[in-house]
Amino acid sequence: MTIMDRIATTDEPLLRVDGLTKHYGPRIGCADVSFDLYPGEVLGIVGESGS
Repeated sequence: MTIMDRIATTDEPLLRVDGLTKHYGPRIGCADVSFDLYPGEVLGIVGESGS
C-alpha cells in the first residue's frame, strides 16, 4: 500500500480548522470559521464581495 492509498482511505481529515478569526485592523474579515478537508475534496471560501 502506498502513502497515497493510505491517505485516500483514512477517516481523518487532511486539514482541520476550528474557530478561525481574521482581523484587518479593527475590521473582522471572518469570525469563528471551522471546517475539515478530506482527501479528494476541494474547498473554496468566497466572501460577500466575491473575493
